[in-house]
Amino acid sequence: MATKQTKNRRPAGMSKAQPRSYSELYGTRDARSTAPVATPAHRKTQTEEPAPLRGSDTVNWKNDYSQVFGDLRQLLVISALLFGLMIALGFAI
Repeated sequence: MATKQTKNRRPAGMSKAQPRSYSELYGTRDARSTAPVATPAHRKTQTEEPAPLRGSDTVNWKNDYSQVFGDLRQLLVISALLFGLMIALGFAI
């Protein structure tokens, strides 16, 4: 006589490396809360390093993007001229 299989059973190919849900990936909260936690008293004091500059503080926009701004200005002028030409031809025709 065959044994009954439950619906909650994983297929043979499934493993914890490819969980079906978040809870299968990380398990329960109780399992994580038993891990040892380092306390600040055990830390060694280190000399503080200066904070690195943010990317926007170190970029010289005028020099680095001068060609881009020139191209955008040229595109604006040409677009305005073509738009004006279309309006003029609309009244003329």
